[in-house]
Amino acid sequence: MILKKILNLLPYLLSLFGIIHLLILPRLKPDDNHINTYESIPSLYFSKYHPSIEYGFKKPEAKSMEILINKSVMSIDDMNKIKKQLIHNEWRLIKDSEYYFEFCYGSNNRLSILYPTQITEYSASGYKFTTDDINKWVIENVYIISGIDECAAKMQ
Repeated sequence: MILKKILNLLPYLLSLFGIIHLLILPRLKPDDNHINTYESIPSLYFSKYHPSIEYGFKKPEAKSMEILINKSVMSIDDMNKIKKQLIHNEWRLIKDSEYYFEFCYGSNNRLSILYPTQITEYSASGYKFTTDDINKWVIENVYIISGIDECAAKMQ
């Protein structure tokens, strides 16, 4: 009898718990510094290479863009200079292989850079990349308000 009363009250208790949870927990607010960092990447590092930009997510909590640059315009030496600039500007290099680099700025921004030599490439950790055009650098720029696992993990 008591168990039946508790089970009847359970949906109400769960709803009440959910409402209290939403009221008490702070909502994540976009960090203007990290959003500005995300938005400035094409102009700050790649504008002289005439990139084409394709946008993915365009929401306050998640943004992504793919920056494509012809290899004939930007060399590996150019990219090595950009890597040094990124590190100087407090980006952390978290993955570095011959043709793939990954950087984090805080735990919210990630910049992945691929110099494809084949249609399908694999990162050192086994992540598969497929590209339509091996004659272009593929640069993925991502901002996520709640953080990016790889970036947060490398901060600890």
